[in-house]
Amino acid sequence: MLPVLALILTVVSLGSDPSLMRWPEGTTHGPWRSVFNGEGYTGEQGGVLVLEPRRSLRPEETHAALVVSTDSYRTVDFRLQARTTEQLRKPEPNAWEVAWVVWHYTDPQHFYYLALKPTGWELGKEDPAYPGAQRFLATGLPVYPIGRWHRVEVHQTGAAISVEVDDQPVVTFTDQERPYPGGSVGLYTEDAHVEFRDLQLP
Repeated sequence: MLPVLALILTVVSLGSDPSLMRWPEGTTHGPWRSVFNGEGYTGEQGGVLVLEPRRSLRPEETHAALVVSTDSYRTVDFRLQARTTEQLRKPEPNAWEVAWVVWHYTDPQHFYYLALKPTGWELGKEDPAYPGAQRFLATGLPVYPIGRWHRVEVHQTGAAISVEVDDQPVVTFTDQERPYPGGSVGLYTEDAHVEFRDLQLP
């Protein structure tokens, strides 16, 4: 068994709060490691975490931020609340530029993710064997408007994944093509200001 992390993480919007402690890329802070910040910041104040990469001004430009747990897990069973407070790209953001929940992360090209978009939910897998290094596993409704909190539960045992959002089953999926056996839990965004709170890993 891999180590089990037990914590409750409360994340709120910090914006330009001068007391925000910004984490340099590659540094470790308690149970978290800042992988990259997209020329913006990941930061902490007490038990508070926020991710905001640099604002993208051109269609071909993307900035992303990622924080992952220092511990790894084979069986995943965790809960959190997440919301996207602002999509930063101007004038037109992309639907996927929101808060992503990440698990079984081993490097930036190997992990599963759930994105709650204003056009619906998306379950996916970063996989370099696929064009663009990304495999879309499942998508669907309902939609998740910008600014609202949503409760997310993710469960994975072996290759079987199940997700609930706001206490409603959203998707069950079994990855039968090179399933990832384990890795870190992460919080990720592209071109958005995102918040997470009440993250619990049993």
